[in-house]
Amino acid sequence: PTAEDVVFDYKIRKNGGKLIFVPDSLVWHRRRPTLKGYWRQVYRYGIGRAAANKKYPELKSWYHIVPTALIFAAGAWIALSAISLALLGWCVPFALAGAAVVGYLAGCIYGASVSYSQYKTFALVLKAAFLIPVGHLAWGLGYLKGMQ
Repeated sequence: PTAEDVVFDYKIRKNGGKLIFVPDSLVWHRRRPTLKGYWRQVYRYGIGRAAANKKYPELKSWYHIVPTALIFAAGAWIALSAISLALLGWCVPFALAGAAVVGYLAGCIYGASVSYSQYKTFALVLKAAFLIPVGHLAWGLGYLKGMQ
């Protein structure tokens, strides 16, 4: 099972408990050594979050659909590009999507660069900027699978 932390936190709050932020606390997190392992972890978390949202609808939030919406937007972009190319001989959506992709990737690089890590290096910022879209895609597909 995944997303059990979300359900656990929800149950604590629902029963009158409080969650506190302790910035000096240590949390051990097992990083996946391969891209495939990372993909599988995030994909399964998307499935788990969908299951948690189905069981506890009050946990749903608009931002849970953003990664999934990006998948549908990419599909629509491909379809519109093909139609535009067939009808006009050139591809209008490519220019618009190109700007959106550049903006998204710039946001990924920015997010990776301002995140906190005592081990942050230029190479790690670039690696994180690459893994953000991978995580969005994996989570979105997992969420779709979990909503079935």
